[in-house]
Amino acid sequence: MPRIGPEYRDPRIDYSRWSAQKLFLERVSELVPETLDSLRQDVLPAFRRAAEATRPSPRPPTHVGPFGDPSVRRASPIPWRTWAQITIDVYAKQPEMSALRDRLSTWSSHWNLTDDWALDSAIRTLRSMEAKSRRRASVDIDGELVLLPPWVVAGARIVPFTFERRGWIPQKQQWIAYQAETREEFEHQLKKYRDDWASWLEASGPWRPGLKRSPEKRTRGGDDAFRHSDWLVRFQVQGWTHERIAKEYDRAYDDAVRKTNTVADAIRETAKLIGLTRRSSL
Repeated sequence: MPRIGPEYRDPRIDYSRWSAQKLFLERVSELVPETLDSLRQDVLPAFRRAAEATRPSPRPPTHVGPFGDPSVRRASPIPWRTWAQITIDVYAKQPEMSALRDRLSTWSSHWNLTDDWALDSAIRTLRSMEAKSRRRASVDIDGELVLLPPWVVAGARIVPFTFERRGWIPQKQQWIAYQAETREEFEHQLKKYRDDWASWLEASGPWRPGLKRSPEKRTRGGDDAFRHSDWLVRFQVQGWTHERIAKEYDRAYDDAVRKTNTVADAIRETAKLIGLTRRSSL
């Protein structure tokens, strides 16, 4: 059965809030794709200029390319990824960063997504757009607002998984036999990697995290969470009134929404859960 969030939970992270925020942003992207369109058109150019102004010098080649070209250079990472980071004093007097802050502020005010975590999501989405544009001529906007996983923000120990075994010798062995042996050995090493990680994660003591596995996901209540996120998007981003939402969704569901107060209560509670500052009612 699938689990809520990652395999293990870090006690520093509020997974319930993050999951609700992620769902809300997914519904924003689905119901109001103009948010992504305006981010691309109005903010991405300023983001590119700010990135180039603050990006360190390109890193030297780390390996020779597939055609022996040693001139391939990796672009240095952008040294900021959150709203808080781009508002620090070191960037205060840089015109490119000031322009980016202004553009982001205008975008977030227009869509009523003014909280820091929503602005962080916008920056993360811009980073994704920029990365895509480096790989091809156009930016695909048929995506969604990206929310940085909290376990990345909080920091995590990462141990790479590697697999290697002897190569195939066609003169000694049939391919089907080599393939079966390789898959069996891969599965064995992958299981050992997972078991070693689990032992370390679940152990308590000095320098051991003592984490717990995430609870299994239950389907009960899932429809309500999905619906309430939609209501919040309609209210917050599109400016619908409680009355209009109740009327529209009364036709959309068999268990009709009969009271405007039901919508208002759900919007208030969902906004509180995800840490969203609600706009004033129209």
